[in-house]
Amino acid sequence: MSQKVSGRRKKFFAFLFISTLCFLAINLVGAQESPAGGVLIQADSLKPDMLSTITIAVNGQFVGDREVGIIGENPVLPLNLLIELLGNYLKPDIYDTIFNVVLGKLEWVSEAEMKMVGIKWEWSITQVLLNLTVPASFGPITDIDTSPQYVVNIKPILKPTPVSGHLDFRFNTESDISATKIKFPLEADVSGIMNVLGWVADVSGSFRIADSIFTPTLSNANIVHDFPAINGRLSIGKVSAPSLAYQSQPELYAVSLTSKEIVKYKAKPGFYELFSEFTVESASTVRIKLNNTTFRTITLNPGNYRILDLPFTYGLNDFVLEIEDADGKITTMKSTIPREMNLLGESLSDYSITAGVGLVEPTQPILTGYYRYGFSPRFTAGIQAEADLRSVLGGASFIAATPFGGFTGTGVGVGAWDGRSTPLSWAASLQYRLSLPSSGYVPIIGLSADYKSQGFATPNPIAFISSADENLRLAAQVGGKISAVMSYSASGIWSRDFGSSPLSTTNASFSLNQSLGQGTSLSFLLNMAFKEGSGPDFTFTAMLFVLPRAKAGRSLNFVQSGTSSNSISYVDRLDVLGGIDLNLRGSNLMIDSPLGSSVGMGGRRNESWGEMGLSADLDYGNSSIGTSGKIVADASTSLAFAGGYFAFVRQVDDSFVIFAPSKGMADQKVFFKVDGSGMATSENGKPVILPLVSYKAVAAYLDLPESPPDIAPTVQAALLIPGYKSAIVYASDTQKRYRVTGRLVSETEVPFGYIAGDLIDLSGTNLNSTFTDENGEFELYDLEPGSYTILWPDFVGTSKFEVTATESGVAELGSVVPVPIEGATP
Repeated sequence: MSQKVSGRRKKFFAFLFISTLCFLAINLVGAQESPAGGVLIQADSLKPDMLSTITIAVNGQFVGDREVGIIGENPVLPLNLLIELLGNYLKPDIYDTIFNVVLGKLEWVSEAEMKMVGIKWEWSITQVLLNLTVPASFGPITDIDTSPQYVVNIKPILKPTPVSGHLDFRFNTESDISATKIKFPLEADVSGIMNVLGWVADVSGSFRIADSIFTPTLSNANIVHDFPAINGRLSIGKVSAPSLAYQSQPELYAVSLTSKEIVKYKAKPGFYELFSEFTVESASTVRIKLNNTTFRTITLNPGNYRILDLPFTYGLNDFVLEIEDADGKITTMKSTIPREMNLLGESLSDYSITAGVGLVEPTQPILTGYYRYGFSPRFTAGIQAEADLRSVLGGASFIAATPFGGFTGTGVGVGAWDGRSTPLSWAASLQYRLSLPSSGYVPIIGLSADYKSQGFATPNPIAFISSADENLRLAAQVGGKISAVMSYSASGIWSRDFGSSPLSTTNASFSLNQSLGQGTSLSFLLNMAFKEGSGPDFTFTAMLFVLPRAKAGRSLNFVQSGTSSNSISYVDRLDVLGGIDLNLRGSNLMIDSPLGSSVGMGGRRNESWGEMGLSADLDYGNSSIGTSGKIVADASTSLAFAGGYFAFVRQVDDSFVIFAPSKGMADQKVFFKVDGSGMATSENGKPVILPLVSYKAVAAYLDLPESPPDIAPTVQAALLIPGYKSAIVYASDTQKRYRVTGRLVSETEVPFGYIAGDLIDLSGTNLNSTFTDENGEFELYDLEPGSYTILWPDFVGTSKFEVTATESGVAELGSVVPVPIEGATP
């Protein structure tokens, strides 16, 4: 047998020598992206002398005893076993290269083949142990979301109720005190939202009562529904058509389908940039630096990682990744990441298609739409089209972020058959922007050009279309810092109409902003405008802004426009009558101002149910108009409802959450908080409402500041998943919490002293920990009635117990004998 095995080894080593030469040659010409460079092993398959059972570990972690082949004193593993053992340790391209290309023809694999593909093979014959070590660079990519949008560990998860909505009311009355007869005409705006199973009806209107005449007006009426499968939002009714550059955006009676990022509670794939993948070879501290600022510091184990959703600003961003291992060695990766506005993520798209008729002329239909696609994290392109009964528009656009600046361009053409003098016309625009966020003193530069040919006019649902002259427009902007407290900006626009009477116009402006500290700033603006054949026209404006940091809500603004006019306003919040927002204002307060002067004041009171306001203005000093004044009073409120609950609240704009306390909480003062939306207080069991400021998952919490320590809400925290103009009901009651005592002992009543245990509930959630003293006694606090398990160390076991309601508030378990863990060493 030894001669037979020796012959096989000779053949194998000859094959290995030839394969290694091929492997090195391929690597020398650059094939270094995968193990063995994709070399297929064609040698005769190994045949083991015998089969035996050995212990196998991967990256130092035991995976159990497995049956393998033995040649001489060394093991060989079946290919299928290797796939089972290593599959989860390899990213897809490495897996494919190793098992489908390099080792694809083999039945048995030895140490030599494993080393050839870069996997370390350590065989200990004395321990009968084989350890396979997979390099960190081979591992699957783990995504690091730098701006997580989901709070995944909070339960329960609350979603919109089937039926919800709100009615919004705003009343306004104004009196002109200079009239011969004082009148108080009443105006009211009324709007309403009704959400039924995700179908949202949105209606708004107004009415006016003056001189015994009632005048109603319908402002808006449409139905909206989201389709998450296509990330689309359908609107039916009165809509404004979404558009790209040069497309008209008329108000229509129409049907419109537009892409929207519809947030769902699931693992978020996120967006990644080029150069955001990196490898950690050993446990290291990783620092992410953006534009010279450390954004995040994390500790990572060996493996491959990819950073998602890096919060870059627009422009050329400096991205630095520092990997510091346990020995203090730092590996640095540097790159410049360009970003531009309205870029889509790679392989993502957005779209819109709208079909309808005009509001003014319902006999004029129009069809309009666009489609954009993100070809890479730095390049997005799209097409657009629009047509009515007289013309059609088609075009394309792109957005590109490059290492030397961002570019945005659009080009469209229009064909018309309505008899206009220029049946074919076109327009194009190109913008360039250079910004270095990491360098505060390098100016931001913007350049743009826009051209429209003779007769260019986009499709529109209006019968009459005016003809336009050929026009060229060029613009430039520059701005930045002069010092840490001073900044500037300058811009210029040149435009020329190439009509029957060609005319050029130029407008240039320069501004300077100086911070004076403590929330005070002073700005100067100089503007120059002139037309061809006439002299320039200069205007100068000075502005003073005071926002004291010590007093939120207080501000003072003063604006002086050359020598002609000025205005001043002062805003403050007075701690009287429960809090009043005060506004004092005036203009041209110099005596005998030729433009006339005015003074005014207003106050506004915000309540949980709505807000009220009263203001008065007086105009005087104008010889042609005389003295006049007006008094305006207004009030607004919303009636919001969801899931059988309702409450009056300040104006509701979109989605909201309604906290619905139970009858058992009627004597409790409850603080209800929603991340990003503030806090509300519920007293006497009244429902309260807080707005939801986005459609992203958000956490909500309850607190009972005046309740005894053993009384807590049944739902103390929840995760809210809102939808489009929806409402979520957060219902809760109070529940007594219990203290649990016990003594951990063995079957022979020997106490387990100084032992730690983890408490889990039926869902497996880790709640807290406990410790035994020298007598084995332990305590647990703040538990609801239910079933629990304590996980003691493996050599001790586990303890299961029930908590039931008791008058004393204490559940005494007495002596607790743990259940041993099968296979654990005592």
